[in-house]
Amino acid sequence: MDVLEYWLLDGKIRAADELTFIDYTERQLLLGKNFVKVVISPFGTKVKWAQFAPNWTSLFYVQSWLAHLPAPVTFNFFNSGWFGETHSSIEIATRRLQKLIANSDVKISSRTFVKEIEITGEPLPHSLNEALRHGRSPLEQSIVMSVDFESERSAVNFVGPKSTMARIWGRSPVSFPMQYGNSYDRIVSQGYYTAIRDDRVVRNRVMASMVFPDGESKWCSYERLIFPNGTNVNGLPSVRVLVEEIPSTFAAA
Repeated sequence: MDVLEYWLLDGKIRAADELTFIDYTERQLLLGKNFVKVVISPFGTKVKWAQFAPNWTSLFYVQSWLAHLPAPVTFNFFNSGWFGETHSSIEIATRRLQKLIANSDVKISSRTFVKEIEITGEPLPHSLNEALRHGRSPLEQSIVMSVDFESERSAVNFVGPKSTMARIWGRSPVSFPMQYGNSYDRIVSQGYYTAIRDDRVVRNRVMASMVFPDGESKWCSYERLIFPNGTNVNGLPSVRVLVEEIPSTFAAA
C-alpha cells in the first residue's frame, strides 16, 4: 500500500496533486485556509486540522470515512498549539473525533497550566518515584534553578545532559523553556519559590504550549518534582527539578 495524501475543504476531498495553490505551506493551508489533511499508509491514518476553524463539514466527512481507513489513527489538531494523540482502534478514534468536533468552538485561553499534587496522592512516574525514594534527583537528569526573592526572578544554573529539556531543546540558555519573563516562566517558577520557602519537595503537573526547536507551538505535559537544593555560588537559594513527560490531552473533549 502506498502512502496516500488527501486534503479536504468544505467537506470535499481532493488529492494532493490536484491542489493548484502550491505556494502555500502546510501550516497556511491548515490554519489559514481551513483545510483538513488526511494521510493513509500501511502504518495507519493521520488526520491534521485546526480547531476553532470553519472546517466542520470536512471533519464530519473524515468521521464517516474512518470506518474504511487503517488503524492506528493519529489526530494532530491546533488549539493555541498542536496536540497529538494516537488511538489503537477505529472505534475509539471515531468516538474521540465526535467529541473533538463537538468542542471545536472551545478555544484555550491560557498557554500554561500548573497544578500542585500531593506527593503521596496519585502514583508517581517511575523516574520521579525513584528520585523521591533517594531524596534527590540525579544531577545529569535535572535542571538546577536559582531564585532571587528580592527581584522575583529565577534563572537556569545548570541543564543536565540527560534531562528532558536537553533532549528536546538542547542545553542552550536561549531556548524557549529557559527564557526569562514570558508567561510560561512566570507561571512555572512559582513552584520553585514554594519549595524553597516551605523547605519541602513540591510535585506539579504541568501542561503548556511551548515553542519547539522547529518553531511550532506544541502542547507538552509533564510531571515534575522540585527539590530544595541549598544555595548556588552567588549565595542564592536553588532547586533541583526533575521532569518526566506524560501524554497531553485536550480536556474540553
